[in-house]
Amino acid sequence: MKTWLISSLLFVGACGIAVGQVGGQLPDKQPSQAAKRDPKVQAMFNQMFSSYKGLDSLHEKVTFKFDVNVPGMLDEILPVELELKLQRPNKVALTYTVKNEKGKLSKYQLVSDGTNLYTYGGDANAYTKDKATAFLPRVPQVLKLPDFDVLFRNIDPFQNLAIPSESLVVGTPSKVNGTDIDVVSAIFQQGSQMNASFMLGFGQRDRLVRGMSFSGSGVSGGKPIRFKFDAIYDLVAANVKFADADFAFTPPAGSKQIESQSTKRN
Repeated sequence: MKTWLISSLLFVGACGIAVGQVGGQLPDKQPSQAAKRDPKVQAMFNQMFSSYKGLDSLHEKVTFKFDVNVPGMLDEILPVELELKLQRPNKVALTYTVKNEKGKLSKYQLVSDGTNLYTYGGDANAYTKDKATAFLPRVPQVLKLPDFDVLFRNIDPFQNLAIPSESLVVGTPSKVNGTDIDVVSAIFQQGSQMNASFMLGFGQRDRLVRGMSFSGSGVSGGKPIRFKFDAIYDLVAANVKFADADFAFTPPAGSKQIESQSTKRN
């Protein structure tokens, strides 16, 4: 039960997802699950893919909320918040905070100025410096969001989603932060004693993700269980005009530079 819940909350399919070539084009062939989906749902997913592939730049801020009523159920490293600035082909300024198994918060940074790639870890207060790649860098799997899958991992974020494809339907349109959104939702059962619901919102005009929610309740091991996960997109701004300073890395106070794994291999 715990494995299924954690993987679902982090938007990872129960069978796992293989990471494709970073920075390339999305595969032309649609996944087999697409055949089971409502054509309207699949059309929205295809529009989302095209929207993110066509972006020149993007600015996002996302807040994550997890809530379960069983102690120990979320003893995992979980995201708390993030800010992303992205400019193609290879500039990124990603700052994010995670909470570890003991509840400690740590801040991380991934910054590519187009020439150099810096990776900072707040737990060790240390950073590495490498040569930037010609395409967008890899990002940690703990940041498991549909838009990150398309932008950074070149994969279909819905291919191995632990939600029955046939249960996905077009939901009731809504509004988030003043933006009109279309919704894909699902209500389904996991086993015989768990009921769950899923919601993913896209901007009606740009088809960029505006929110995601996953919740459920039921019985596990003879005990009642309740869980809820929300990814709240506080800011979504496409094709922003960034300055060079937006992708400049400033070492945090007291931090030290350490040798990266790629440098050691060389």
